[in-house]
Amino acid sequence: MEHLVAQGDDVVCSDAGLDVTEGAGVMAALRQAAPEVVYHLAGWSHVGASWSAAGEAYRVNVLGTVSVVEAALACDPPPAVLVVS
Repeated sequence: MEHLVAQGDDVVCSDAGLDVTEGAGVMAALRQAAPEVVYHLAGWSHVGASWSAAGEAYRVNVLGTVSVVEAALACDPPPAVLVVS
């Protein structure tokens, strides 16, 4: 985030309580922020933990990404989405 601010970008972070798999909440957040670019960083990054809870990791990483992309596509104009994985 600091890098983007240093480059002159306006940065809006999502609410820490936002569930990335809740499409309506993600859509509301994107419509409120009206971003040009979304940096999608939400997800399970610990490989070992994902093996222990594969279903939850799938729900957050895959279905959460679908939720973000669908919400972005519903915006006018749709922002670019950068998925970090």
